[in-house]
Amino acid sequence: KMSKTHAKKARLIHFFNETLAAHFPQCFDLENPKPSQIDIHLAIQAALPEIDFKTLRAVLSTYTNRPAYKHALIKQPHRVNLDGTQADAVGGTEKEKAAIWLTEYAERKKAEAERRQKAQQLQAKTAAKTKPIKAGKPEKPKPVKPAKPKPARPEPTPEAVKEPLVTVKPKIGERPVLKRKPLS
Repeated sequence: KMSKTHAKKARLIHFFNETLAAHFPQCFDLENPKPSQIDIHLAIQAALPEIDFKTLRAVLSTYTNRPAYKHALIKQPHRVNLDGTQADAVGGTEKEKAAIWLTEYAERKKAEAERRQKAQQLQAKTAAKTKPIKAGKPEKPKPVKPAKPKPARPEPTPEAVKEPLVTVKPKIGERPVLKRKPLS
């Protein structure tokens, strides 16, 4: 079963392949990404006005926040326009930020792998502690005890049914008491 996050990412990649990579193959490529010009979403909106702005931003965010794109930022000297021509140069601070992002990404992946490994070890440890069921002997069913019959409630006497309940006024410090008032 696919999680919501993975399903959303799959839809965005499909959208990317169907629209951006199809219309602008010189600029967008999942396998060999190139650093795109800054504010390229404005150029895309001008070229393809039917694309929803929120979807476009989500797709571009997913595309640019990938390790392959960050490596391209470090290696490539220039950004590219929609038609594949050179745009402005990739700045030194952008390259530094990409290198920091890649380092943090590697650390996150390493920590995630360690957590997964610890969880697997703990699971294996608890599985080893549980007693295996013996294959040769079937479990004996527990005997079912018959339910005990409940004692029958006594029937109220006809006099008790006819006598109304009355609250007797208590003295100071006592609780009120309900008593049956005899019929006169």
